[in-house]
Amino acid sequence: MDPKFRFWAQPHAWPRDHAGHVFLARAALEVGRSLFQAKWTGLEPVDKNAEAMIRFSIVQGKIRDALADGRIVSALRDPIGGSLSPPVSTNLWNVEDPIVRSRFVVCQMSPLEPFSPAFAGSRFKLIFVTRDSLDRYLCITKEGPPELPVRPTPDRGGHPAEDTANALVETANTRQGMPAKAANSSPGIAISAAKRGRPKKYLWDDFDREAMKRLEYHGEFNPADNWNQATLVGEMAAWCQFTWNQEPTESTLKSRISSLHSQYAMAKKANK
Repeated sequence: MDPKFRFWAQPHAWPRDHAGHVFLARAALEVGRSLFQAKWTGLEPVDKNAEAMIRFSIVQGKIRDALADGRIVSALRDPIGGSLSPPVSTNLWNVEDPIVRSRFVVCQMSPLEPFSPAFAGSRFKLIFVTRDSLDRYLCITKEGPPELPVRPTPDRGGHPAEDTANALVETANTRQGMPAKAANSSPGIAISAAKRGRPKKYLWDDFDREAMKRLEYHGEFNPADNWNQATLVGEMAAWCQFTWNQEPTESTLKSRISSLHSQYAMAKKANK
């Protein structure tokens, strides 16, 4: 089962609130009710309806903005238990949408690798927010639900890991005899002018870029650090479910990740 769906479908299994702090997942539901009022069902995190997905996306963005400017204060705690950390720096919430989405998969982040695109692992901690800062924020959000925008295609440029991932994907495509995409073409669309027809079920160019970005960020597989092919396959399966609302078979993912890893390793070796 998709880890995001499993997590959000079982609120009874979430960590308990304590010491004046609220677990991020419960805080998100409260913000959703405050923003959207009667339109908020509480099932948005697992609902595949387009409007429900947009509502949850807006909630994630609003919480990110409030954490980044200090209106909401967050802290971390080990999944097993223990004390809460000092307040998390607002700078660690000054992140773009892909990182925001990863933090809301199971409401965890790594204090050692806060900008990692992964959503869970041995170094990850549970995210809580302070009850008083959340209550203050909720008081100023009760102004009626915002309009649901048409979500634009995210800008994929400007980040070193993404730039490297793009280059690696284009190199791999060229080696496979595929033409490089025009600079002004839309991301993830590889339909030539000479051959049109049924849209592809999966936008594999997007998948390849995301996987390459993670390889570029974490580097070569290192089992001692819980970073191996199985970890990447699991992360990309969750990415597929979140991005496409479906995921390829495990054998397809394993085969594609294995091929991408080989291309990554060859490119790194050639650049030494």
